[in-house]
Amino acid sequence: MYHLRITLRSFLRRKFSSLINVIGLTVGLTCAFFICLWVQDEFSIDKFHEKDDRLYQVMSLQTFASGKSVSSGTPGLLGESLKDDFPDVRYSTTTTWLHSALLSHDKTFLREEGYHVGKDFFNIFTYPLIAGDPNTVLTDRAFICISRDLANKFFGNVENAIGKTIRYAEDRDFTVSGVFENVNKKSTYLFDFVLPLQDFLDRAAWASDWANTGPRTYVVLQDGVNSQATSEKIAGYVKSKVADSNADLFLKKYSEQYLQGRYTNGVPDGGRIDYVRLFLVIAVFIMVIACINFMNLSTARASKRAHEVGIRKALGAGRSGLIRQYIGEAVLVSFVSMLLCYMLVTILLAPFNEITGKSIALSLTPELIAISLATVFVTGILAGSYPAFYLSHFRPIQVIKSEIKNSIGEVWARKGLVVFQFTITIMLIVGVVVVYRQIQYVNSKPLGYNQDNIILFTQDGGISDQRETFFNELRKIPGVVHAGGTSHGLLGQVSSNPGLQWDGKAPDERIVFERFFVDYDFHETMEFQMAEGRWFSKEFATDTTKMIINEAAANVMGFSAEEVIGQQVQLSEGFNLEIIGVLKDFHYMSLHESVKPCLLYTSPSPRDRG
Repeated sequence: MYHLRITLRSFLRRKFSSLINVIGLTVGLTCAFFICLWVQDEFSIDKFHEKDDRLYQVMSLQTFASGKSVSSGTPGLLGESLKDDFPDVRYSTTTTWLHSALLSHDKTFLREEGYHVGKDFFNIFTYPLIAGDPNTVLTDRAFICISRDLANKFFGNVENAIGKTIRYAEDRDFTVSGVFENVNKKSTYLFDFVLPLQDFLDRAAWASDWANTGPRTYVVLQDGVNSQATSEKIAGYVKSKVADSNADLFLKKYSEQYLQGRYTNGVPDGGRIDYVRLFLVIAVFIMVIACINFMNLSTARASKRAHEVGIRKALGAGRSGLIRQYIGEAVLVSFVSMLLCYMLVTILLAPFNEITGKSIALSLTPELIAISLATVFVTGILAGSYPAFYLSHFRPIQVIKSEIKNSIGEVWARKGLVVFQFTITIMLIVGVVVVYRQIQYVNSKPLGYNQDNIILFTQDGGISDQRETFFNELRKIPGVVHAGGTSHGLLGQVSSNPGLQWDGKAPDERIVFERFFVDYDFHETMEFQMAEGRWFSKEFATDTTKMIINEAAANVMGFSAEEVIGQQVQLSEGFNLEIIGVLKDFHYMSLHESVKPCLLYTSPSPRDRG
């Protein structure tokens, strides 16, 4: 109590400097706290699945002329086949990609996210079923499983949902066979409905061909099975189905894929984990700056406390007692700062979640309290150690005679702390400027097509069968200048083809071309620029047998833009197209990558669009 009274009196006598210390540590702790909350959330993504220790994603390693490439795309039949042919596999499922679809019941229409999945889906992933049996809810192609939220929106409650009919994309009906709990916010994929994979395979014949890839496959291994050994067993499985396949399969721990999903030339090369580590370093730097700021302020007012130290030593106070007192003061400041930090975090958590896209909740668990107290003591000791030893070394006679002189070492120590503090601060400021410039670059970088005033939406139901009528009606709307369609958006690799053949190509050379099925008016809508040749036209009936490529595709084929016009390209057996135009390169992948080769073609029937 004696030391506490002395500490409180010291704070009251030096209100301004004490307030600066508290504010400095509070800001530092708050910034570090938010970073740690974000980091903790990142590490928890996909870790909630009960079978996490045995849950793996099947990846594909392909070798091309440009090097090795790792993809999550696998053949559509892989999931069921792996379970049948490999005893090591307990459960397996193949899924499509998430997509937005219009669902309706009675007069209620909702656009929700979902995808097609294999029969073992609910045995593999921990998305608890409130109603329905995980072994049977996906056994019929006419079944649909929906989330609790979706059941409440359509039917009022879960009990009323089972056995009811939901219309999908305005063209076919599904019966609700199960209701699952709302998807955990810590899941990579957030969805409100799943459909049987068989429905997708029946409608997309290409997905049943072992030579094509796109869907993703996941497995749960038997207890005690070595994942590396199983990975080696399945490596050549696709090659046993397709003689000329260049795909080797391997297993990747599913919960590691979120943070460590980047590969360079077939070798794991980090991923999102790089940003997590960077932010952890930034959190440490921020706390170091806050502690150094505390040290500098404390030593700067040393002369004002020198007489206090001298008198107390003259009255018999030992150096160890003074050190304990001054470190105690620092711990108390740290404790007060931590309380204020909690207040700020509580107030700012909602906007923080909005900025980061997270759903982090702050709860005072025993673990969090223990970590907070440990942080208080560590921060207090680090911040108060130097001032404590510095103040406690004064000799009473020197203080009384006002003969306090700083040694060269002490002066250089303080200057070094200031230089170190400013160095870290400048590094952080430079980092912020670089990130800001990068964001500005991404926002202003020309992508090779018009990005302004473009509205993108998916086509549902009868629209696909009456595209011309639909687009004609769109063009009648005031303000609509052009309207056109494509098989998928211009972001990311969605539908690729590595099997193109043309005259002069080496037989064993495999190059991936992204495929776009487009309408006649898509060119004007997106304002693509032609490097050579022309765009598709309704005036030429044979344009359904023509193709347009980009400049990157012409380069990898070994032709100039002029030379490639008229070349015949074989997409698959019996499917030959003639190149009639070359588009100037446009970005459809990350700006971190160079422009990849792509091809565009049109067809008379929307059902030919893959």
